[in-house]
Amino acid sequence: MGEDTHGRIRLHGLDVSPRDLGISKVNYDVMQLDLKAKLTYMEEKMKERDETMASLQSQVMDRDVIMERLQSKVEKLTQFVILNQTSESSVNLDENQKFAAFIVDEVNKMLSKICICLPQNGISALDAPGQFSYDPETTGALIAELERLVVLLY
Repeated sequence: MGEDTHGRIRLHGLDVSPRDLGISKVNYDVMQLDLKAKLTYMEEKMKERDETMASLQSQVMDRDVIMERLQSKVEKLTQFVILNQTSESSVNLDENQKFAAFIVDEVNKMLSKICICLPQNGISALDAPGQFSYDPETTGALIAELERLVVLLY
């Protein structure tokens, strides 16, 4: 919709005056102000929508980064457990405390909530009841150290 210097407007390719529309010049001016206000409002809403979309896209990217980091951490822990399972000797108290510190260090780097679940009857297949490496005291030390180091947020 365009306006020329004679108070006429261009509406869908037609030159129209306020009188052709059956309104006074004052009503025409009010309509123009109302349309401009509505246009400004719509532009603000579109800007807010664009900002919201950008924020959501950023959150999706953050989630993807967190998932990649978590997968990397799981791979490191898996390698540790595999090395632990293939060793011929059992893990001692000091090693379990270091393992707990490693787990907590990795967990503290994460930005989202997580849950740590560990079996209480041995951490590896060689540390299960009845196996030569079964030692409830060292397993308990690992769990106790985790409980001591992990900050619980409710």
